[in-house]
Order: sequence, then C-alpha cells, then structure tokens
Amino acid sequence: MQNFSGLILALVIIAFLIFVLIKTGGLKDIVFFNLSLGPSTSTVSRSKSGIELIDSSYQKNLVQDKNSKTENQPQNSDHSSSQNQNQSQSSVVNIKPLLGFTLEQLSPYYQKFSISGFYPNAYYRTLNFKIVASNNLDKPVKLTGWILKSNKGFLMKIPKGVPDYYPRFSLSEDFIYLDKGEYLNIYVSNSKPTGLANFNFRLNKCIGYLNNFFNIEPPFPNWCPSLFKKEDLINLSGKCQNFIRSLDNSCRQPTANEINSFAQEKECRFYLDQINYSTCYEKNHKSSDFFLKEWRVFLKNGSEFYYFNLDYLHDRLFLFDENGLLVAEYVY
Repeated sequence: MQNFSGLILALVIIAFLIFVLIKTGGLKDIVFFNLSLGPSTSTVSRSKSGIELIDSSYQKNLVQDKNSKTENQPQNSDHSSSQNQNQSQSSVVNIKPLLGFTLEQLSPYYQKFSISGFYPNAYYRTLNFKIVASNNLDKPVKLTGWILKSNKGFLMKIPKGVPDYYPRFSLSEDFIYLDKGEYLNIYVSNSKPTGLANFNFRLNKCIGYLNNFFNIEPPFPNWCPSLFKKEDLINLSGKCQNFIRSLDNSCRQPTANEINSFAQEKECRFYLDQINYSTCYEKNHKSSDFFLKEWRVFLKNGSEFYYFNLDYLHDRLFLFDENGLLVAEYVY
C-alpha cells in the first residue's frame, strides 16, 4: 500500500513537471522521451524553402529588372539619338529665311557676316559701309566676288586687294579674305580715286605714315609703333631727342625743313631720315599683330565694280556669296 502511494505520488510529480514544461516550452528540448516533440526536419525544410522562395523571387525580380533595363537601353539610346536629331533639325529650322527667300537660298555663311555703318550721301553721290565677320568663323572666308544688291538691282562686286602693302615692291592684288572679327570698309566716291586709293589693301600698324603723302578720306589710323629705343638716342643733343620723341607713335614723318633745321647734327639727321613707312615696316612686319583687322576698298561710282543703284531715303540691301546665296541683309 505504501509502495502504491509512493507510485501515485511519483506519477503526480511527473505529471506536474510535464505540465510545467508544456507551459514554459521547455519540452521542445527534451529528447530522452523520444516523443519527437521538438521542431521537425520537415518544418525546417519548409522554413528554409520559404526563405529561398522569397530570395529567389527577389533575385528573379532583380534579374528581370536588369534585363528590362538592358532591353530598354537601346530604345533609350534610339530615343536620345532621335531627340538629338530632332534638336539638330529644329536648330536648322530655327534659321528662318528672310522674306522672299527659302532655306535652300541661304549661304553657309548666312548670319556669319553682317552689314553695318551704311551711309549713302545723295548730294556727293558717295557711300561707305562695313562688312563684318562674326567671331564664330572656323577659318578665313574669301569675300572677293561677293555681290551686294539693292532693291533696284546690282550695286557692287567686292574686288581684289593688296594683302601686304610694301611700296618697295610691285603691289600685287589677291583675293580678300576675312577671318573672325575682321571687317571690310568700302568707300565709294563719284570721282576717280587717285594715288593710293587706286588700290584696295589690308591695314597694318604702320599704315598711318601714308597719311603724309596721300589725301585719303577717311585718314588712316594715326598710331604707329615706336621706331627707336631711348638708349638709341642718348648720344644725340637734347633738342634732337625732344623732337624725335615728339613724333613717337604719331605716324608723322618729319618734313624737309624740319630735317634741315638739324643740318649741323649729322647723327640726328640720320635718325630723322629713318622716320617713315619703310623703316616702320622693316622693324615690325614680322610681328604677329602687325596686320590690323581692317581691309579698305575704294571704288568709283559707275565703275565695273559699282553702280549707284540706291534709294537714298530707304532701301533694302542683300549680300550674296560667289554662288549667289544670301549671306546678309541690311535695311535702312
């Protein structure tokens, strides 16, 4: 009886322990009963396969997204190329031809040259204006052969000119070219040009010396480089030095009377005789900035290059290249 009571008590204690373990979850770790109460292998497999499924789904989405981007890339490139073409075409379309002209009638130099400073004088039947090259030219452009027309018809044809004026040699004319930022001044008179105005030429830093010999309207720029350094003149008299320095940068050549006033100073006369265009040219023509940005052309009304077909009050002028294509317009 006592043994039976002990057994009952042991069973109650075991039942109580099992109940406590079930409540606390500690029963999962008890394996000595061999009751398979812990997590089963199949449960782990299902758990892992679920993670793998999510991971594989995520990676699949990444691959699909990557493939989608890869597949769409050529389309985007084509679209970008199409946009570039459209922009290029729109930029061409944005070049609006003038009234009465089509795109096919525009020169490659359209809007790269302009006409400015157009001043016709009805009383003296004279004219002067300027053709200016823009700063976006890729290379020098030949203007010889270009034609200017008014509403009345042919006005003038741009002739040849002397690119390098050096009077000790024969003046050979060549085509007139303008580079970016350069300009061509054209002067037309009713009388036949004389002297230097028989030629059209590019200006240089020494050209102002020619004002001493030729009556040119308008005069050439009166600024020329210095011909002598201060140390070159230190052996001259103070009076001679002052006179030479007064001529510095003025492009003025001393007159015969001024030179003769220093008759007793042989060395002073030597320097005074050198103040002229030829000396200035020899000392400076190899410098990179010797030539100015300006060309000048002198024409006579009624000559083969020019006819005074203008309305003095208001007119519309057109500049055409040598192929007859429109370059610029000017309205006054």
